[in-house]
Amino acid sequence: MIQNYRAAEKYVGTTRKSGRAQFAILENEGLKPTHDILEIGCGALHLAEPLLRYMKPGRYHGIDPNKWLRTAARSEDRYLDDLTRNGFFSSADDFDGEAAFNKKFDVIFAHSILSHVSDAQFDQFLAGVRKSLKPGGFCLASLRLGRDSNDQEWVYPGVSYYSANTVAIKGLANELLARHRPDIKAAYIEHCPAEIHDWYEFA
Repeated sequence: MIQNYRAAEKYVGTTRKSGRAQFAILENEGLKPTHDILEIGCGALHLAEPLLRYMKPGRYHGIDPNKWLRTAARSEDRYLDDLTRNGFFSSADDFDGEAAFNKKFDVIFAHSILSHVSDAQFDQFLAGVRKSLKPGGFCLASLRLGRDSNDQEWVYPGVSYYSANTVAIKGLANELLARHRPDIKAAYIEHCPAEIHDWYEFA
């Protein structure tokens, strides 16, 4: 079991320390225990663990098509296995939280999903976010800024890149305002210096 969980951590490239750093960002952005939150790419539950302790039961929702990551995390930690009963999980792969859980969300969070998506998947992600957000809600997502790589399929373990202009255009095409958040990048790197991502807020 331990070996499986270590394989899961290697696969996702994050640790429980990463989850705590992500949680601190969300708390700083005003996340409340009564909010409904959707994590796209919940992986090995590194962020889910502190969120499930913080949120009211039934408020956390996680999507990841790789169910084995969740299974490995739960098998390693009985407390986490019990804790996950306070949330909801889906193996959907279309980024549509409303379709997966039949509800809308105050906050959507996606760490290192847009840094691997194809051009078409980026649009699919933003369409899912627009559909799944409550009025006044927001989405925080990390990606890699650079020259557009124009990938035609999911890139993993490699990385896809998008220019700031492309991010803004894609956001507007999906009726979302894309705001670059270098302050979140700096805060995250302070805790996890090896995990360098650019961050955007979509609302």
